[in-house]
Amino acid sequence: LAKQEHCEVQTEVLQARTIGNAVVEEALARRIDLLVMNTPYDRLYGEFTLGKATPYVLEKAPCDVWLYRGPMNGSSRS
Repeated sequence: LAKQEHCEVQTEVLQARTIGNAVVEEALARRIDLLVMNTPYDRLYGEFTLGKATPYVLEKAPCDVWLYRGPMNGSSRS
């Protein structure tokens, strides 16, 4: 989709102890304008959850963050 709109997109696999911190540190280091994140439709103990990384990035990111939640399907935990 980004290529169709002639937007530059960079992707990379990072290895780190904590996901949220690694994403925020990379955004700072690279002076990122926008982060696009996906979060699955997960349930833990019957409640919808974003996990730990997503709230961390939403709070600490130095740029805009677009969050996409995947569809409800049979792979979510209950």
